[in-house]
Amino acid sequence: MSEASHKKVIVIGDGHVGKTCFVAKVTENKFIPNYLPTMGVEFGVKSIRRGNHDVKLKVQTKCFLRAPDTVTITSRPSPHRQCGDIGRALEKYILRQERFNSLMPQFCRGAAVAIVMCDVTQPATLQSTKMWKQLVDKNVLQPNGQSIPAVLLINKFDLPKQRQLISVEAIQEVARECSFVRQYQISVKDSTNILEALEFVAELAERYEDEERTYLDTAALSLPTMYSEHRKRQMNCCTGGGNT
Repeated sequence: MSEASHKKVIVIGDGHVGKTCFVAKVTENKFIPNYLPTMGVEFGVKSIRRGNHDVKLKVQTKCFLRAPDTVTITSRPSPHRQCGDIGRALEKYILRQERFNSLMPQFCRGAAVAIVMCDVTQPATLQSTKMWKQLVDKNVLQPNGQSIPAVLLINKFDLPKQRQLISVEAIQEVARECSFVRQYQISVKDSTNILEALEFVAELAERYEDEERTYLDTAALSLPTMYSEHRKRQMNCCTGGGNT
């Protein structure tokens, strides 16, 4: 199967929620307990059997420096240095924002499905999924102009209950608010619900391909009709057929 026939699946979310471990688990069947933040793009290919054929998913992730909403000065500068420190902080913020904005469209381009991940031990990462979902919606659309489907994965459910700080109700509320098509409580470490999530992602990717084909076929069929109507209007205009 050619590279072009692979269905691109992007995995996105805050740092340290398990995105790189997820990609390694699903594409190489290995768990990385200690890892450094991903530099560049991490990707692999996973085949999912559906009926009498395989669906090849090109699963990829990338570490983004999340652009801050505000500029924070971490130290307390003396009065005569304060303006310089604020200026440097603003410059750093602008550079980060520009880099962030330039990388997102490239990363999202051509994706059929988005996986947005968070960490059950860090409630803030669940709230961040709203921002990540908005960025996906902004940077990639289906050919019909609709958002690509997105699945919410909540990682680290292998940990003891006392360390699980996100309630099922909170997960469901965010899923409804952001229009995630489905959510899964997973563990990359012990593979809980990983296969189930991937099978659903493969189903969504195939649906995306079918919708894309239908959209392109419809557009191709409509072009001759549009041209014919245009020619009729031109002829009526030239012959005065529209006058009474």
